[in-house]
Amino acid sequence: MEKITRTEAIERGLGYFWSEKPCRKYGHIGFRRTDAYSCYECDKARNRKWHSDNPEERKKKQKKFKDTNPDYWNEYNKKNPEVGARATKRYRQKYPEKHVAENARYAKRHPEKLRAYYRQRRKNNPAARIRSNLASRLAMAIRNSLGKKSASTMKLVGCTITELMIYLIGEYFDENGRVTVVETSTCAHCQKITDIPNRRRMMDYVEVCRACMRLICLECANKPCTPKMREIEMSEERAYRRAQYRKMLGV
Repeated sequence: MEKITRTEAIERGLGYFWSEKPCRKYGHIGFRRTDAYSCYECDKARNRKWHSDNPEERKKKQKKFKDTNPDYWNEYNKKNPEVGARATKRYRQKYPEKHVAENARYAKRHPEKLRAYYRQRRKNNPAARIRSNLASRLAMAIRNSLGKKSASTMKLVGCTITELMIYLIGEYFDENGRVTVVETSTCAHCQKITDIPNRRRMMDYVEVCRACMRLICLECANKPCTPKMREIEMSEERAYRRAQYRKMLGV
């Protein structure tokens, strides 16, 4: 609802307008009904009290409205998805057992729809795909050891799926959430480690030394063949000779 005057609400055909005047009953400052000038907060409290006092009448009215307008709530939820999400979350927190039972009944009645939904979700949502793989692998590992999960997957992991994604992204996953295997090559001359993201284009990242016929980095490509292990051996040999000379000279 927008904070507009009653004249603007009437011109635009809206049901509520904003008023700075406190209501007569409880002093609410806020929205009022355009036609009756009644307070929005007072109407809401009165409706809630009536619903709690008359549950059977409420069910009859709701059923009548649903039969008369079968597509109303579907269209409303499409236009206002955040409202439906908040209502679902409140219901889940208030009636967790009912929520689990309803999900089980829906899965039993519509298995194909549920499978198609999860396939599409795994395809388009990297976080959902990672969480699903993690849950199945964890359950399989525990089942193979004849154990049973003591808590949910993310509680056992010790962090949220968002935190796990932040940790893993860039190391093991690309921007689309797909697992990437990055090959590495260690230069035979300077021991530098080079990442090779595409094996088909490996020679764009490394070279082959024509003397020792081993992979080297691009920085060592135009330098003489001096393998790192050979340098270490030569250094050890020089140190050994110096020690022998000192021993012979008595130094």
